[in-house]
Amino acid sequence: MQNPFTSLDPAWKVEQPVCEPLDRFDGETRAEQTERVREVLAHIGLGDHLLSRKP
Repeated sequence: MQNPFTSLDPAWKVEQPVCEPLDRFDGETRAEQTERVREVLAHIGLGDHLLSRKP
């Protein structure tokens, strides 16, 4: 089980927890990671304007 208090850090912007696995394992550039995060958000029906919001 995940600890809900550490899985969504309220100090992080939405982009950060989505991008974290890409940063650790994928080897893409930051620009490529940001584009992939935008694709993921679009896939689940969220817009780019949410990247800089906090949970």
